[in-house]
Amino acid sequence: MPGNTQLRRMRLAAMAQGGAGDSAAKPELTIDNLTAHALREPVSRRTYTVLEVQTKGGLTGYGECPAAPSDALARAKQAALGQAATSYEVISRQLASQPGMQAAVVMALLDITGK
Repeated sequence: MPGNTQLRRMRLAAMAQGGAGDSAAKPELTIDNLTAHALREPVSRRTYTVLEVQTKGGLTGYGECPAAPSDALARAKQAALGQAATSYEVISRQLASQPGMQAAVVMALLDITGK
């Protein structure tokens, strides 16, 4: 009859072997592309930007903000590309000077994280 220490080691070994196979099933969450879509409502003429964030694993998330200038998009790309989609807090701090784009990026990353 194995002792507690041996049982724990056996369980941990089994979990480690089972966990190695699970990592292939998880999608790659590294941010691969950010695309901004400028939109205008036909009746109210309100303009806004829809941000599309794609990961290397094929997941896509969407966020919305007021009309964003191209420098805000460039700053968002600089902060987000190559980062994990789950690191939205770190990316959010880097975009503090652009609150609209910050909100859109965090919204898109949470969309990906939820999927």
